[in-house]
Amino acid sequence: MNLKLFLPILLTTLTACQSISGSLKTVDVYRSDNARQCEKNSGITPETMRRDLGDIHVYQMRKDYLRGMMFPTVCGGATGSVNVYTIDGDKVQAAQARGFGVFQNKK
Repeated sequence: MNLKLFLPILLTTLTACQSISGSLKTVDVYRSDNARQCEKNSGITPETMRRDLGDIHVYQMRKDYLRGMMFPTVCGGATGSVNVYTIDGDKVQAAQARGFGVFQNKK
């Protein structure tokens, strides 16, 4: 194949792939599961809370906790337990309108 023809085709293909991957950015959003200390099995499951995201596509969901925050040890107090959902980056505002925040915990 002629090198003069091959190079433009290669660059066009790579550019197209780059723009596709940029549009597939995902973001983790979270909301408290309302679990309370001293209350066994308290808190909303990720599966149940998932309904609050409506038609927003969820790639993954999990339980996690807020790091870097302190919670007083007292029965009935918050635990810092949250439900985390991985969604498309362009759906963050829609999730925030439904009470979710961007999950930025460092492990």
